[in-house]
Amino acid sequence: MCKFLLEDFKKLPIWQQYEIKNKKSYPIDKLVSNALVLLDRYYEAFPKYTLHNRQHQYNVLKLIGELLGHELIKLKSLECTLIILAVVYHDIGMVFSEKELDEIENEPSFQRFLSSDYKATLSYQEDGSKVNADLAQW
Repeated sequence: MCKFLLEDFKKLPIWQQYEIKNKKSYPIDKLVSNALVLLDRYYEAFPKYTLHNRQHQYNVLKLIGELLGHELIKLKSLECTLIILAVVYHDIGMVFSEKELDEIENEPSFQRFLSSDYKATLSYQEDGSKVNADLAQW
């Protein structure tokens, strides 16, 4: 399990700016916490991928704060909220259950994918019309 907790995210400059400017009470703590728990499971579907768990989200959010530098204080609460949520949720599509993986082939988008990529179609057919982990990642 990754060491970064919600409390670590709250120490980042962009989160501190969010809290300073947050007058309308956009409650993002629970949204971020829920996403972080899910993101720790990305490897179940994508075991060959590079780091995409809460540490990655933390690193990206930290870098954005560093890139903004002194301009960070100009951000409004809603702008901070959008940045934080965009960073935390940008990889959420990499997390899905075994049941969802089993149902991929029933999705219209999967059928469109197969019809647009002959290599994918060949891979699918060679595996007995089953979606293996490599094809799901593809």
